[in-house]
Amino acid sequence: MNFEEIAEIMKKSCNCSINVGNSNPELTHFSFLSDGMPLDDPSCLYIGKVDTDTIRETEKSPCILTTTKGLPENISFIYTTDKEMMNCMNALTSAFFRATDHESRFRHLKELSKENISITELINKSALFLDRSIVLADLGFKVLAHSTSVSITDPLWQRYIEKGSCTFEFINAMNELMPAQSLPKTSACFQVTCTSSTEEKLASQLFIENRPVAYLVLLDNNRGLTSFHKTYLPKISEFLSAFINIHNTYPDLSKDDTDMYIKLLDGSEEDLKSTEKMLPKLPEHTFCVVLKPIHHSRHELFFIKRTLDSMIPGNTIFIFRELVVVISSYVGIIGDIENNDELLKNVSDVGISPEFNSASLFPQSFQYAQEAYRIGKQIGNPSKVHRYEDYRFYHLLNHVSDISLLQSYIHPALYKLHRYDLEHDSDLVETLKVFLSLSCSIKDTADALFLHRNTMNYRMTKITEITDIDLNDAATVFRLQCSYQINGILHLF
Repeated sequence: MNFEEIAEIMKKSCNCSINVGNSNPELTHFSFLSDGMPLDDPSCLYIGKVDTDTIRETEKSPCILTTTKGLPENISFIYTTDKEMMNCMNALTSAFFRATDHESRFRHLKELSKENISITELINKSALFLDRSIVLADLGFKVLAHSTSVSITDPLWQRYIEKGSCTFEFINAMNELMPAQSLPKTSACFQVTCTSSTEEKLASQLFIENRPVAYLVLLDNNRGLTSFHKTYLPKISEFLSAFINIHNTYPDLSKDDTDMYIKLLDGSEEDLKSTEKMLPKLPEHTFCVVLKPIHHSRHELFFIKRTLDSMIPGNTIFIFRELVVVISSYVGIIGDIENNDELLKNVSDVGISPEFNSASLFPQSFQYAQEAYRIGKQIGNPSKVHRYEDYRFYHLLNHVSDISLLQSYIHPALYKLHRYDLEHDSDLVETLKVFLSLSCSIKDTADALFLHRNTMNYRMTKITEITDIDLNDAATVFRLQCSYQINGILHLF
């Protein structure tokens, strides 16, 4: 217990006043003051009368329970009267005995983790030790285990457990309440606030090989949480981390076989050569999918990964630089992503690479997948899902440094139609674009634009009158198609 925790116990049990000075050390024992005793043990609570002049001269900041008035404010002290000193001593002794008992019980609990015991049993015994309910969840808030020895009383968390995971609304709320960059880098506990839940909650991260892999969430069962819970929840997280790692309880948490693919993206040339030899041969029609989350938070990234894991089990899915990366040969994945509304609510962009069949081509395919959604945004495509194959020519255009060269290639017919549209409030530029994209079919274009066939024929006649172009000439059609794609990049009209 630290000084503040002991002081709070004393304040509830007896009449005293408290001053927290420059330090708030962990206190492991207490000692009665005698003449000339040095006050140099930071882990000791000294008890008795003190010489105020001596205290003012000391460079140390001891913690004192005293009946002496006028101590300097840099010293942490509990002041009481002679009459109340006995009550304070009783409270202090009781607090130290409880702390000793807690440590003894915790050591027994920790020893159990080294035996042949299931994770469920260990969670249940930990819940009994803390006398509160516990939920173990991965970083995407998929529920891995929960206590039954101390039942979950929060209706919201009961629903999460029944469903097997938290909702994406909860995860979005968590993104705002505790962004990954603000979380402790250790198992130190932090408060979790959720407006839909009435219970107070603490959470602690589990780490495997210095990687955060899960959360241990403690719910107060509407009975409150104390310094005892804040002290021991991180300790339980630490031995649960070791248990999960040693017993490989959750292989998806323990394994990190995506390191080889990450090295291909982020490693040196030497890493690249050595890694390529270790990777398995890829199927003939493999492609890379890159999903970009909306908030770039850890919770959202792991929610997206977890959703994909359940949608397409057996595929390689990992997180790299705030992106979710999929390596797959399953052709149905694109449709599955496009039809999963809950997934798309957490994703701003999805890029799909061309097919590849060699691990050495993966870094390039990863770049192509990102280029796909960048170009999709550049040309104003409102879809969240973008295929690189649809944008190859745009990618080529983006690598032409001389913009005037691109402008000069645009067919004069488009400039004429653009001027006519501005003067007559017509839509001939768009009509010709759709006509060219539908293999110059009058019928298909009329259907796509919801036009009567006669209206469509009138528009096409008007286009040829204004521009004097021959739409039966393959070279003209090709240049017009290229012109539209160049305009998609330059946004001239």
